[in-house]
Amino acid sequence: SGPCVAAVQSGEPVLMTSLEELHRRWPAFGAAVEGVGYSSVYAFPMRLRAETIGALNLFRSGASTLAAFDQRLAQAMADIGTIGILQHRALTRSSDLADQLQLALNTRISIEQAKGVLAEYGGVRMDEAFHAIRAFARENRLKLSDVARSLIDRELDPAHVIARRPPR
Repeated sequence: SGPCVAAVQSGEPVLMTSLEELHRRWPAFGAAVEGVGYSSVYAFPMRLRAETIGALNLFRSGASTLAAFDQRLAQAMADIGTIGILQHRALTRSSDLADQLQLALNTRISIEQAKGVLAEYGGVRMDEAFHAIRAFARENRLKLSDVARSLIDRELDPAHVIARRPPR
């Protein structure tokens, strides 16, 4: 509890210029602030449009209050910090999504290659080869991609997955 939480919840700055008001609204927080020598707390929401992600907090000692210009400057700093954090989040999400898509593509390629190995070995259609890989993976409680990779790398004998059929 305290001005920071209130600023995040309301999306509005919370300006606490007296210890009495801090003690009244948030007794534990007020005592902690006073205990380290501060006399006022200013919490500026870190927000972009409707999204509030945190608050920038300024602590002051002494009797003076934060001037209106300095309050606008602090809110501007909070806004800039918000943009930086949200940009970083967006880049991270984009990078994570690209990594996931690349993994899915690589897995799909491995499965297609393994299907080819089994289709050639067993003399069966590609869909039959896939069913054999899937059944082997299920029976042995293995990931489909791990079975595929083992077939491609020749670590798993195709004969363990599918019976060889005589040539047509």
